[in-house]
Amino acid sequence: MPADAVAVSGVFAFGRYGGRPKPGVAQILRNHRDDGYPGLVVVPPSRPATFGPDGTPIVLPEYADVSPAYFGVSRALAALTTWNAEDREPHVHVLLFPLTLLGMDSADDASTPHSVAAAVRDVLGLGANRSKGEQA
Repeated sequence: MPADAVAVSGVFAFGRYGGRPKPGVAQILRNHRDDGYPGLVVVPPSRPATFGPDGTPIVLPEYADVSPAYFGVSRALAALTTWNAEDREPHVHVLLFPLTLLGMDSADDASTPHSVAAAVRDVLGLGANRSKGEQA
């Protein structure tokens, strides 16, 4: 099935499609590379953070209990919902969600798939779920 957009981690997307990290803000980039991927690249955001005394990032306290996968996916889907509501082109009907390109493909990680599913259900209104994407 052809897709209108693909979700890709900023680690992979920014160097290839442009953009810069914006913590807390999903980005929708245009793909002008003719590389076989859809015309839009959706970059889920990281949770907002600050830097500790040693220079390492520390997630802001109000986001500490929110799964990183839930945060990123919910913000990305909300950005696409806004994109479509504003009648921007192309209208996104199909989003590819390759877990490998999102850095979410560890076979030992059971919480990420649950958090992603929760984000999809919450943003698309597909049923009751845990609040704030709590880890399963």
